[in-house]
Amino acid sequence: MTMTQHTPGPWNCAQATAVYANGRWIADTSQPGAFTEEQAANARLIAAAPELLTALVKVIGHAGDIYVDSDGYAHIDLANDLIIAARDAIAKATQA
Repeated sequence: MTMTQHTPGPWNCAQATAVYANGRWIADTSQPGAFTEEQAANARLIAAAPELLTALVKVIGHAGDIYVDSDGYAHIDLANDLIIAARDAIAKATQA
């Protein structure tokens, strides 16, 4: 699978609404007027993009590990490190 040619991560928030990576400006979610929590949340989501992409690529890479049990329920075997990577990326995006 070919990956998109974006600025390598990690991406981080600075001053709540600015997103930087490796000393390079990526995005700024601020708008004229008062600062809002929505602007900060948007910046966190943007900053988490590389980790979210990596986690999803890994999960999709293991999609072949899906099996159906004798009761007809589908299961997927994911390695613990994939689950941790996905949870970490979600936490970064949501500040959870």
